[in-house]
Amino acid sequence: MENRKPKKRSAKGNETDDTMHEVLRSASEAVAGSSDRTRMFDSFDTVSLGRDDISATQPSQPSKPRNDNLETVVEVQHGEGEVHETEVTTHRAEEEVRHAAAEILHAEVAVHQADEEVHHAEVVLPIETAINTEMVAKKENQDESTILEMPKQQPPPVNAPIMQDVVEEEHQHEPLTVIITPDPLQQQEPTAEELEARCTAWATLNNDNKYDTIFQLRGPTTIEAIRYNFMTMRPATCIDIQMVSIMCHVLNRERVERFERDVYCVPPKILTRMFDTYCLNYLDKKTKMPYLVKQLKDHEEYVQLLDMEKLKSHSVLFAPALYSNHWWLYVLDVQHKEFYIVDSVYGIAPNQNRNKLHRFACNVLNQLRVRAGAPSILKKGTIALQLRCVDVPKQPNPTDCGVYVMKWMELLDAATLSGCDQYKVRYDLEEWGQDGLDGFRAEIVAKLILSGENTLRVEAMTQAKKMGRQVRPSAALKSPYVQVSTAELDKNR
Repeated sequence: MENRKPKKRSAKGNETDDTMHEVLRSASEAVAGSSDRTRMFDSFDTVSLGRDDISATQPSQPSKPRNDNLETVVEVQHGEGEVHETEVTTHRAEEEVRHAAAEILHAEVAVHQADEEVHHAEVVLPIETAINTEMVAKKENQDESTILEMPKQQPPPVNAPIMQDVVEEEHQHEPLTVIITPDPLQQQEPTAEELEARCTAWATLNNDNKYDTIFQLRGPTTIEAIRYNFMTMRPATCIDIQMVSIMCHVLNRERVERFERDVYCVPPKILTRMFDTYCLNYLDKKTKMPYLVKQLKDHEEYVQLLDMEKLKSHSVLFAPALYSNHWWLYVLDVQHKEFYIVDSVYGIAPNQNRNKLHRFACNVLNQLRVRAGAPSILKKGTIALQLRCVDVPKQPNPTDCGVYVMKWMELLDAATLSGCDQYKVRYDLEEWGQDGLDGFRAEIVAKLILSGENTLRVEAMTQAKKMGRQVRPSAALKSPYVQVSTAELDKNR
């Protein structure tokens, strides 16, 4: 048999052997520690020692051992993949267990909260109800009023089983909170009389808000009053012109037949403006007649405050006048062409200068009527009508003249005054004492604040309700044997 020499290996074959060797070495490292794999690795080493030896012994099957080894490596890698999948599955199972544990914990918290609510309903609420009932009953007994019917429910004893169970189960309860309900009598709405008293006290309160607007007349004309104006309605204080002007506007808008058909109150600002401008020198040197209203530079500011329709159609004009810190009232009866002076200090004009001022006022009122479209009540060349002074009770002090004027506009009846030929007319009015005059001040303030013509009425009522209960003198204090001044009452408030 002829001996054949082995063929020399090419460079490409050597590279293939090197690659195979590296693959086998990686597989041996992955399965370190396994005896089967060690033996397989040894066989692989044996196979890989030299391809020349293998070719010499088994020249017909050089690649079979190499293919078996590759299949073994694939199986090892497949086994490692299954191990990895098992680990992932185990991790997911652990996450599900943790989620289930969290849900169980939430359920336990909800059960605990429900137990606390049951405890509050069975133990705390009965105790609070009993304490509130006892507090209300004591308060009503002190006020000598009727005891309101409240649910009678006794608190459970301290050693009751339910309390023991709760104390044993819950060691960290919050301290018991006792809710005391306000006095039901204080929650009631004030009566109409009490509301008027509170509005008066609130509107005339002397505080830092003196310039707050608390009255605003409804309508196109802007007429406002601040707290400082209302403070002049306090006792022993001269009344501000703005208060009398507002009173005129409110009376003119009242739904009363007397003011809707017959009587119109002329706001005092235009007449007072004429007095301040011309005073006794009201005759024009050229015409020898009184100056006209339209000659005032700012006359339009005052004229626009007048209701021209009522000024033209109504038969009686009430015109408050202020001069030298004193108020009085003019009454112009258009139908009978009579002019009255109602003065609580001077029944009859004390001197000729005051009579000249009255004539000027009569002429100004006639000018306003003519401007509104009514015919003149004065004959050509005549300055004024005949003056008639009304005999009325005199004021007891120097500060209440404005109160008299405001009440006269409400009470006087021109029909009773008309038709008298005497220079001095007697009008029966009861004497008003100091307490009555102070009461009139309070009534007028409440009338203006609570008037439907006040756009700030709701806000004023809300603020007035926050005021405390206002004390008024009782019938016993009004007795002639007990004399209490308004100043003393203010000190005790």
